[in-house]
Amino acid sequence: MLNLVHESKTRNKDSILKIIQEYLPLIKKYKRKLHYEDGENDLIEKLIHILYDLPELKEEDISKYIATSIKHQYIYLSKKYYATKNKEFLTNEFNHYCTIEDPLLLKLAIEQLTEKQKKIILYKYVYGYKIKEISHMMKLSRQSVYKHQKQAYETLKKWILN
Repeated sequence: MLNLVHESKTRNKDSILKIIQEYLPLIKKYKRKLHYEDGENDLIEKLIHILYDLPELKEEDISKYIATSIKHQYIYLSKKYYATKNKEFLTNEFNHYCTIEDPLLLKLAIEQLTEKQKKIILYKYVYGYKIKEISHMMKLSRQSVYKHQKQAYETLKKWILN
């Protein structure tokens, strides 16, 4: 493996392909968990960057380093995908009730929320945080965050429908 890594740093295509083949089962595992088509390509691209930037390591540490780096990229892509899906969900839900072409309407609707509800909606749908993360940041229970989110959603829906 050490020789393959050294050859891959010189951009040797055969060495890079052999290493990709070695880690393909792990990449496919994370690709299935990502739930989007280009997940495998994104992970392979990251693997290639890992190989180019790999620090000098012992033979026994190389595999662990590469596997951990692939896992971290999976986590990063998963959070990025989750945040994008939440934004799409919010936009699609409110497009059902009003056109977002009228941003004033949405702004007026959001002004109807309490400060906690505004923060929760912002954290969840704009920044992509999970309920557990929001509860930790706001020092509230998960149930409380969920309740405020649900109330905010109902308030927005009622206000837009009227």
